[in-house]
This record gives sequence, structure tokens and C-alpha cells, in this order.
Amino acid sequence: MPAAALAKIDQTSLKLALVKKRDEAKRAFEAAYPKSAEWLARRKIDLAQLRRPAQLVAGMSLTGSLLLSSPNSVSLTSGESKTRLAYYGFVPVGELFSRLKNQLATLVPTKPGHADLTTEAEISRIIEAELGIRAVPELEGERLNHSFGYIGKEQHLKRFPGDSIYLHDEEQSAGIAPGLGGWGYFVYSRQEMTDQDVMKEKYYFAVQTLYLPNWKTDWPRLVKWYKHRKMLVINTETGQAVVGVVADAGPAEWIGKQFGGSPEVIRDLGLTTTLGKTKVLLYFVDDPENKIPLGPVKQRIGLAELEKA
Repeated sequence: MPAAALAKIDQTSLKLALVKKRDEAKRAFEAAYPKSAEWLARRKIDLAQLRRPAQLVAGMSLTGSLLLSSPNSVSLTSGESKTRLAYYGFVPVGELFSRLKNQLATLVPTKPGHADLTTEAEISRIIEAELGIRAVPELEGERLNHSFGYIGKEQHLKRFPGDSIYLHDEEQSAGIAPGLGGWGYFVYSRQEMTDQDVMKEKYYFAVQTLYLPNWKTDWPRLVKWYKHRKMLVINTETGQAVVGVVADAGPAEWIGKQFGGSPEVIRDLGLTTTLGKTKVLLYFVDDPENKIPLGPVKQRIGLAELEKA
């Protein structure tokens, strides 16, 4: 038989042997660590097919931490495993909220306004460490009159001419504002609507730009700067957090609230009352590459992206 043919047979045999070993190793892992295998399967991470860097990191983060444990302590609910998972950033959502709430409890002001500069820097550090989001009270020289205050529930906004409450797929009971938001329509026709436009209206904030000290003299620039500016709101009583954009101006000072939130923002902050108000922290999101998604934050942002891999 020609040498080339023998070489091809040897390569084929080697490949089959490697595939067999790979499959045996996978079955052995699944038998020894069923909970880990189930976790990976739910996220569609196949140990036998790991090629993408993000998948590899995800698999290594979990399986590496568990394989360091003894076979009798691999349960994801065990204290040792939870500690190791936390090291890689995998924290149950309830624990994440609790950690954030507890760390911010002694730092946020007692009344609407701002913390001192040192405290603000510490708040930003905590948010970035826990949520993976760089959030700041002042961005590019701009600062609202309050970074801490009360938030109230707003109605839906009209996204395009002819929009109605029946075209909004969530929280219809909140109704729709009769006028336009402070920055007008999101788009000029229903056909122009993108998923991102939908999310901007779902997760919008009303902020008191009209009371800024330089609003009357610098409003043309400020209107552009604040339009759909990304921000992070945190319910300081629960630790729940939501990323949204500025899309309306208000509320009026006499109402006693410093911020407004869309029906979805209020819902995902864990607020159920229509007329009540809750203390929140509202910071700008420093996200020049627009990588931070809008909506509720339920895990550290870097891990949310890794999970989608």
C-alpha cells in the first residue's frame, strides 16, 4: 500500500481515537458532576465543542472551580461551591441586590441631592465592582441637580405619530401620555422602529433638565447632550437596578419628586404603587461604545454577555 494511503489511514485512526477519548471524557464529567453538566447544558455550552473564547472562559470558570472541589462537594448550593462561583462573579440575583443595597446603605444621602465627592467616588466604585457598569454622577462636565432623590411612575410615551397604548406590549394599564415626551417622538414612523427604539421607550427616565442652572443660556447644547442619555437607576431600599435613557423632562418641583420612570422602570425596580415614590440613586452610564444593554440588571454585565455566548 502506498505511503500516502498509510498516512491517511493513520490520520483517520488517530482522529477516531481522539473523538472516542473526547466523548469518554465528556461522559465521565457528566457522570461525576451532573449539576455542572446541567448548568452548562442550559447555557448551550458543549464541553466537547468549545472553540469560541467566551464559551471557553465560561466553561473554565465554572468547571474549573468545581473540579477543584472534592466529588462530594460539587453541589451548586454548597457553601464551598457558592464561594468559588462568587469568585468568578456568578452571584444569585437576590444576593446581588442585597450586597448592593447593604454597601450603599451608609453612603447615599439622607435627603435629595448629592453625596460629597469622596462618597460619590466610592458609590461609583461599588457599582462597577458589583454590576460591571461604570456609573458616575457627573459626565463630560454635566451634572443633574440631584443624583439621589425620589422617583415616580410615568405613563408610556408616544414613539411615533399615530402610536397608541394598544401598540405597547407591556404595562398597558399605565396609559399613555397625551402629549409628547420632552424630546419628541423616538422615530417618525412605525416602519422606522427598531428593537433599540422600543427599549428606549420601555426604559426611559424623566429628569429635571429645566431646572439646571445653565438651561436657559445653554439649552440648545444641553438638549442634544441629554437626549437619550444612558443612565442607571438603583432602588436603594432593595438594590434592584435598571439601565435606561433620558426621554422626558420633569417632574415639576412642586410634586416633590426629582425623577420619573417609565412603567417598566418602576416595575423592574420592584415598585408596585402607582402614586407612591421611592428613594433612588440615578447616575450617568459612561458607555461610549454603547455596550451596556437597556433594561433590568440582574447580574454583572460582563457575565450577562458571557452567558449569551
